[in-house]
Amino acid sequence: NHVSAWVGAVELADDDILLLGALNLSGRVELDGQTLIGFYEDNHKGEWFIARGNEDQVFAQYASHLEAKFGKTRYDNPPRVWCSWYSLYKWINEPIVLNALDRLKDFPFDIFQLDDGWQVTHGDWEPTRKFPSGMKALADRIKAAGKTAGLWVAPFMVTKLSSIYRNRPDWLLRDKHDKPVPVGLTWEGVPYALDVSHPEVLAWLGQLIRKVRGWGYDYLKLDFLYAGALPGKRYQNIPREVAFRNALKVIREAAGDAYILACGAPIIPSIGLCDGIRVGPDVSPYW
Repeated sequence: NHVSAWVGAVELADDDILLLGALNLSGRVELDGQTLIGFYEDNHKGEWFIARGNEDQVFAQYASHLEAKFGKTRYDNPPRVWCSWYSLYKWINEPIVLNALDRLKDFPFDIFQLDDGWQVTHGDWEPTRKFPSGMKALADRIKAAGKTAGLWVAPFMVTKLSSIYRNRPDWLLRDKHDKPVPVGLTWEGVPYALDVSHPEVLAWLGQLIRKVRGWGYDYLKLDFLYAGALPGKRYQNIPREVAFRNALKVIREAAGDAYILACGAPIIPSIGLCDGIRVGPDVSPYW
């Protein structure tokens, strides 16, 4: 059987689509033979949208219902972004970034965004010695070149090298064996998920985003966000997608009018709280 998150659709005949879409968090749609079955992972008796017809029409109708329920982006068109990851990966430092900024200043980018590699480690969101002038000075240089300053942060995960992992083990999401829940694989190894239902974690998230905004970054690329919705034992006994959305609300409030690009994010729980979602894969680790 095939299981989808939030929405499923089958083609009954040419241009004849049957769509079943969740209108609450944690919706799942299973295709069992010729039957679409909708259920909520947390046993919530939520609302559903069912439509049949032209593919574009039924998906547009579903999107309209989601917009009414959760909100939508503030932008009709996404900004044009230069992101350091797609040219340099994590191998960045202050001279390299400033050289790229100088070379790109006349190109039609709206955003000049610094990606992974600027921070001490995931969880300790301060610049490494590779950026001796600091993050505010870099943002000032980017704005002086006529671009909006952007910064990459993965707020819902930490590495073993981080001060949070060492000093605040109670902030980590735990599995049924009480072990930290891994997020995936990064350049720095395996990071671990924060328990974003913990009130102290929520307060820390707000402080982190306000700090980054205070440096002068008005475009935030937030990555590995699915870490906030992984299965595990939480401080609050709430569904995982509710915990995720509550944490993203804290970030949205702290970010003010900054553009938030959500990456690796659960889509329905993110709607209305971010300005864009990267739904494609990352680049390959080679050129």
